[in-house]
Amino acid sequence: MNTQHDTGRLARSFAIILTTSIFALLLFAASAQANTYVVNSTLDDLNSGCTNPNLTCTLRDAITEANNHAGPDIINFNITSPGVQTIVLTGDLPPIDGPVTIDGYSQPGAKANTLAQGDNAVLLIEIDGSVISNQIIDIGAPNCLIRGLIIVRSQDTGITVRTNGNVITGNFIGTDANGAAALGNIRSGVLIRVAADDNLVGGSSAGARNVISGNNEE
Repeated sequence: MNTQHDTGRLARSFAIILTTSIFALLLFAASAQANTYVVNSTLDDLNSGCTNPNLTCTLRDAITEANNHAGPDIINFNITSPGVQTIVLTGDLPPIDGPVTIDGYSQPGAKANTLAQGDNAVLLIEIDGSVISNQIIDIGAPNCLIRGLIIVRSQDTGITVRTNGNVITGNFIGTDANGAAALGNIRSGVLIRVAADDNLVGGSSAGARNVISGNNEE
C-alpha cells in the first residue's frame, strides 16, 4: 500500500468535497428566505424599481435594495435583448453590505463552462468600469457569491473582497465575453484584503473556473 499516494488522494478528495460543500451552503443560504431582484436594464441610474415588475430595475437599484434588506438576497438578470449586455457604470456601485448572490448565469442564454480542458462558458452580463476610479464590485459582507459576470476596464480593481467566507466563481475578469481579448482592469482582477479569510476564488468543478487575465496586477 502506497501510504503517501493514498494520503495525497484523500487530501485532494477532501478539498473537492469541502469546495463543493461551501458552494452548496452559499446557494442554500442565498435561497433561504431571500429577496430576489431581477435586473432588466443595462442603464445605470437609480429608479428604486426592483420591487415593481412594471418599472426598470438596474444593477445599482438591485444592490441598493439588497443592502436595505436585512437578510440574504439574490440578484438575477433578465434583460430582453440578444447577445452580451453591457452595463457601463457612471459611478461607483454601492459596496455590498449584506449576504447576496449576484448570478450572471441567470440571464437567458448564459451557461457555465462544462469542459475539463478549455472553456465553453457563455457569459452575457458585462460590467464596464471604464469611467469609475474604484473597484467595480466591493464586497463588504460575508457569504456573498459572485458568478457568471464579465468584469472589465475598471480604473482600479475588478472585485475587492474585504470580509470572510465569499465565493467568486465562473467569471471572466479582465477579458471579453470570449475570454480571448484583454479588457483589463488597471490594477488587480480580484483583490482580497489582508484581513479577509476563507474566501474561495474558483473551485474544483469546470463550471467554477474563472478566467482572470489582462489585468495589470492580475
